[in-house]
Amino acid sequence: MNRKILSVFIASPSDLNNERKTLRDVKEITNKIFGKRIGWQIELLGWEDTRIGFSRPQALINKDVENCELFIGMLWKRWGTDSGNFSSGFEEEFTIAMNRRINGDKPEIWMFFKKIEEEQLGDPGEQLKKCIQFKKQLIENNQLLFKEFKDTNELKDTILQHLSTYLLDAYQSSQIPSSDLETEPPITKDVPYLKIEQPDSSGKKNDELVAVFGKIAKCLGDGNEDKIDYWERIRAHLSSSALFSQSHTGEVFGTHEINLVYLKRNEWNFSSYEKGFLTRTYFSDSSSITPVWFWLSGEGISRIEELLFYLSRYDRNDAVRKGALEVLYYSKTPPPIETMSALLTDDKDDIVIKAIRLIKYCDEEQFLGLLKPILTHKTEAVRNKALYAYIDLLYLTNPEESFSLLKEKSTEVTDAYKKSLESLDLKVSEKSIISSIFEGAPRIREYAAKYLNRADLLSEEISKKILEDTDPFVKKIGFDWLLNHGRNFSLSEISNLFPRSKEAKQNLSAILSRNVTEDDIIPLVLSRRTQKELESMVDYYSSYGREAYEALAVSHFSSMSEKFRSDLNNNIDSIKSNSLEKLKLEFGDKASLITQREPGLEKFVNNSFVASALKGLSKLNEKSDIQYARQYLGRLQYGMGNNECISIIENHGDQTDVDSLIKIAKNSYGDTKRKALNVAIKLSGNQLQVIQDLIFEKDKSLSVIGAKRIQLLPRKNRVFIAKKLLYFEDSEVRLLAAKILSKDLGRDEIETILSAYIEEDVYYYDVVSFVDGFLYAPGKFKNKFITTN
Repeated sequence: MNRKILSVFIASPSDLNNERKTLRDVKEITNKIFGKRIGWQIELLGWEDTRIGFSRPQALINKDVENCELFIGMLWKRWGTDSGNFSSGFEEEFTIAMNRRINGDKPEIWMFFKKIEEEQLGDPGEQLKKCIQFKKQLIENNQLLFKEFKDTNELKDTILQHLSTYLLDAYQSSQIPSSDLETEPPITKDVPYLKIEQPDSSGKKNDELVAVFGKIAKCLGDGNEDKIDYWERIRAHLSSSALFSQSHTGEVFGTHEINLVYLKRNEWNFSSYEKGFLTRTYFSDSSSITPVWFWLSGEGISRIEELLFYLSRYDRNDAVRKGALEVLYYSKTPPPIETMSALLTDDKDDIVIKAIRLIKYCDEEQFLGLLKPILTHKTEAVRNKALYAYIDLLYLTNPEESFSLLKEKSTEVTDAYKKSLESLDLKVSEKSIISSIFEGAPRIREYAAKYLNRADLLSEEISKKILEDTDPFVKKIGFDWLLNHGRNFSLSEISNLFPRSKEAKQNLSAILSRNVTEDDIIPLVLSRRTQKELESMVDYYSSYGREAYEALAVSHFSSMSEKFRSDLNNNIDSIKSNSLEKLKLEFGDKASLITQREPGLEKFVNNSFVASALKGLSKLNEKSDIQYARQYLGRLQYGMGNNECISIIENHGDQTDVDSLIKIAKNSYGDTKRKALNVAIKLSGNQLQVIQDLIFEKDKSLSVIGAKRIQLLPRKNRVFIAKKLLYFEDSEVRLLAAKILSKDLGRDEIETILSAYIEEDVYYYDVVSFVDGFLYAPGKFKNKFITTN
């Protein structure tokens, strides 16, 4: 039995050492269970396993991250220490893994958070605050599902279950018929990629190759191997590797080697089989670090399509096949029926899934019949992909039947229906849509209710029925309609209709699950109350006092402005004292018991009132309120009020605010980080200097934002900085620079830059690959390399 290894990297700060040991115990268990039975074993990697070497310590660890197939991240109370390039080693490792996954199929990423005690959440230190912000960012980006665990036993059970499933799936998808393993691939003389020739080499023998191998033969015969120079060795390596791959292995060239060969692209006369080998290498590369389009630039669109059809179907290297399908996908090239039929019956699930994706993207009715048999495929992931594609293609010819299938079989809304929701042109009867509100899966019911609401087809009767739905997102649509049409809801009704989950405070999966609670609904109801009603509800100690105060800030900011300023001047003490007086009148001496709170909670309540007052002032846009923005920027818990302070500073601030804004950006995520930096650049007296300072910050996210803002500069400055950034350590920044140059410069200028770039002692392959594609990819194949940003 052939042994196969699943390389797993563990990323975590030092406060989870026991959990790291637990994962090593899990590894031993799974290897004992699966090692002999299916031939799969786990190799666990982490900082403990990194070899000693002369380099930045984290750079050595990163090599394992760059090669792992599964990345397991864990966080608890610590974020970690500065790695030299990032705020922590964990952040650097996670960023590398995410960038790999975004640009390819690997690694699979699992993220786990150890539960935090409630009392610590009220007043977290800097380390825990960064962990909380990171979790919040994951939720906002909606890219990665993660789980929470309470102790090592729960972690052990969860990881063991997931790893077992993962290994079994990997084993099933790797099964290859024995005949395929035992048969040598034949040498084929007429496959498309062997016909790719340079115009001046057609019908001629390759004298250049003859000379290289002639010299090598002579030097070997004379015992003078040292007379074979560096480039002759590389050329011989290319030619022999291409021949061997063609007749035996189906392997591709190395990344370093193909980039070396690219240096000689204008000097060497490449044979057809060498060009075919280089082409296959490019298509096998999911990381976008190999060039190829220079060698294909003389080929017509149809010729390249023919090549892609052939490779996707027949190549013995699965990475080449998947890469060919990817190019067909982004170039919107539907394959012939015969090719697509073969791809959909392939024995590799990932090939079938990519073929389904291509069918779906091409929107060709002719493929509908090919998809039907795949609806009963043995693999659930393939069945689901086929179902979604089938529903969308069927919509083109029979919308009613398609919608019926969506309602009966699908759990998700497919692309065709998402588009119809935006355009409100669903080609289905109103009766069918109404019936699906009460029948399909939750997301289908939500879709139907949304469509009827946006198309102004809902009624009071239907909305009341929707309000009885078990799914909160569906229920909310009926609630919104009734609220907008004059129905009054009490706050107690809302608590019953949209209760907070009791598990949400203790169970991360509950937090991550789709839900609507009274916290989402109360502001909608309060926004319809009069100012007088809201003012009577404002209370420092009541359940909805803070929400009422925020509703005043949102809906009645003009008439309440002086009140907000007064409350900020006395740090909300007047609200607090008035509320205490009310309690004393009602409860006497027992009022003091009601007002007792943990320090963390007390601070949170106070900060919430401050943030609401700032929200009201930010809507007024009065210059005098800059004092409050400067006073509270970055001073409240969890970043509360920062966006409002930044808005005020944007309109009335000056250069003195730049440092504070950049400081906020360094400690924030998402929109707050971007907004703070944009305003800092806008207010600075020297945009060029601020942007350059941002680019060279240790925080990668600041570097990226700074690089994106290069486009704000005059063309001369923009081009000057972009050229320098082609050598920047971070890949995203380098490619941003390459895209800026591709928009600002002409073809000849870019070719000159490329030639000079690859002659440097240090240069980056991803830049070469992008510029090669931008310059030489023909027609629709250039789509990937053209940016509109």
